[in-house]
Amino acid sequence: MQAPPASAPRALDAGARDRVRSSRGAVEEKGEKRVILGVGTDILNMQRLHDILEAESDSFVRKVFTAREREQAAESPDPVSYYATRFSGKEAVFKCFGIHGNVRLSEIEILDGETGQPYVTLSGQLNGIAADKGIRSVLISLSCENEYAVAFAVAQD
Repeated sequence: MQAPPASAPRALDAGARDRVRSSRGAVEEKGEKRVILGVGTDILNMQRLHDILEAESDSFVRKVFTAREREQAAESPDPVSYYATRFSGKEAVFKCFGIHGNVRLSEIEILDGETGQPYVTLSGQLNGIAADKGIRSVLISLSCENEYAVAFAVAQD
């Protein structure tokens, strides 16, 4: 089957019909414009995290991951992949804030929602930084394949 020409109109899914993206990075959702304030991405070799978990498992896990993240990891069929995608996700979230400094990664919590889609909750100093920057939400996408975990985060007002 031949692909339609690039100029051909595409069918939009139900969510896409409710969104319109402007050239300035604004996203309109059901009449409410949201502005993208930052993006971040990270890739991690999962063997690196596996080695860290083996060497200093408990101290590293307690320092970087929240109690609820540790609970979900314990329930996961592959805890190393779970921790690797969350660690990569935390790095991507940190990068989308565009800051330098000493922020604890445990202030970024990434959990699976009921449908499996991850969501971000901020706390502590990072929550205050988000408020100062006008960031009201952070969207996250996580994935892993063979040796690597990758994450992409978008901060929006």
